[in-house]
Amino acid sequence: MGRYRKVRAVTSISKRSKRWRISLNLALLSLLLIVSPALSQDHHHHQSPPVDYPSVRSLSSSDCICRQHQQPVVYTATKDNQYHRSQPVTVTTTAAAATPDATTRIFYLILVHNVQTLMDAIPLFRALRDARNSVVFHVDQKVMWAIGNATSFGADTTATADTGSNSSSTANKKQQEEAHQLKIALQTLQQEIESCPCGSRVHLDSVHNVEWSLWSMNLPTLWGMDVAIHHPLFRDKWDTFINLSGDSMVVYTPNTMANILSRLSSYNFVTSRSCETGLLPTPVDAFPSHWHKRAHYTSRDRDPLPLIEYTDASGVRHAVNVTIHFGSQWGILQRDFVRYIVTELRRPNSFACQYRDWLLKKRKVMTDETFLPTVLMYSFPFNATTLPKFHGPDEEDGALNDVLMYKNQDGSSDQNLPMIRTLRYERMDEHYPSPLRNYYPTHPRYEVPRNMTTPKYQKEHDLQLPNDPHIWGPYYLGVYDLMDIRESGALFLRKVCSKVDANIFNLLPVDAPQQIPPIQWPAGGVQASVVPDWESDKIELMRKAYLRAKAKGVKIPRHIQEQMEGKIVESSDTKDEESTIPSAPATTTKQVGAEGDITSN
Repeated sequence: MGRYRKVRAVTSISKRSKRWRISLNLALLSLLLIVSPALSQDHHHHQSPPVDYPSVRSLSSSDCICRQHQQPVVYTATKDNQYHRSQPVTVTTTAAAATPDATTRIFYLILVHNVQTLMDAIPLFRALRDARNSVVFHVDQKVMWAIGNATSFGADTTATADTGSNSSSTANKKQQEEAHQLKIALQTLQQEIESCPCGSRVHLDSVHNVEWSLWSMNLPTLWGMDVAIHHPLFRDKWDTFINLSGDSMVVYTPNTMANILSRLSSYNFVTSRSCETGLLPTPVDAFPSHWHKRAHYTSRDRDPLPLIEYTDASGVRHAVNVTIHFGSQWGILQRDFVRYIVTELRRPNSFACQYRDWLLKKRKVMTDETFLPTVLMYSFPFNATTLPKFHGPDEEDGALNDVLMYKNQDGSSDQNLPMIRTLRYERMDEHYPSPLRNYYPTHPRYEVPRNMTTPKYQKEHDLQLPNDPHIWGPYYLGVYDLMDIRESGALFLRKVCSKVDANIFNLLPVDAPQQIPPIQWPAGGVQASVVPDWESDKIELMRKAYLRAKAKGVKIPRHIQEQMEGKIVESSDTKDEESTIPSAPATTTKQVGAEGDITSN
């Protein structure tokens, strides 16, 4: 987990701004861009803590959205962190219809960062949109930079070719192709939002550049919280805050989801089932001493507990030795806790700010898994009243077990509600057994289909392949995981991909747990043939027949000669390209189909 994603450096804010303007003009991307003053500081966070998110606290409802004309207004941050009104642009924002009473209203923050998450966010949006709900998409700024950079470099392609630098020309061409795919994916998502008849409040924005494993992983979520609390379009129009990756999927329909979350309205969830302590945050000393999370945060048990000195909201000073708690960057949070986080991050001496500064000073990674869980565990009264409670099916409420309480307050139960053991089903760390949970991997896993890696397939289908997952996960999910999903009681899945198994989008969401098909992995695994390629087989047969006829001296019409000689050259080139692609890792299970393969992902 201590690895760093390398992002191509951009030399100055002015160059970034110029490229943004080029990409917006040429790509016709209707986005509301807010330039955060934190961008230049994020790469040097050890020197000066960044501003967490742009402030919208001072905006009025008339400034935010002109409902009469449906014309949003851009707010641009200046060096003094003030926001000034500039010319309006077309932004995807949908006004909400009347909200039904007595149901939980959900604020969804969906984070996307590449072609895959942009495209897979579309079925996710279709599954969760509802007149009760608000939906905000945050597009990683690297998407905008990639489009702007490729557009800028495109003007130099001819000059580069004249100098004979074929490698540079090839790189520029690749960047332009990737930018084209990003542009199409972004426009497709935007068109889906603009054509939505659901009545949801929907907003699309690009504010932060996220670098994997660094503090910037927290910024889109903290920005989304600020928007949910202070932005006039969303303020006081939601009850529960949920952040999701674009490669997630909801298990239940909006009505069922609102019903379930209304029963869980007193809880804040900052973990997933992959945590060693289930749905409660995990103290770092609960991990084995050699485990990378504990080793990183304690320097292999050589460092003392961090001492955090802070002042609470009433002005009382405190000093506390903090045990780091691990959870997940994806959570389900109630509005009062979200408001508390947003408010505390505006007070420099608060616990949240002082703890954040310690993480930055010590250059800790994986902070998206430790910031909110630790703040929750050290924030009264939330740590006393909003942590999840559990019980077994035959035990009294409150008895510690692995089943989240789902009974009604009067003690009755609803058979249409799941017995929740995890809020988000995902498969993690299956390359490594977990003695703490007595867990040892037994199921096969989905992998990125190997046939999709051939140059011929990529050329014909004009797509960008989904990324292989990290060795620890999360791994891709599909229909063979449905039985485990059903038994887990999960409300969300991660991660899913239409290029791996699109069938999952045809079967979810559902209204009740019993509607989830009980499909599970066959005990002996899954073995399937490769995807037939009849066109290539036909060409190969024609090539062999042509060569045989040519060897025998048979007279062949000139047009057939020219056609077949071209096929032979093309076939040879393709084989040379394919020979450079690494073969698929050995696995005991593999499914290859029209929508994807089942291997280890």
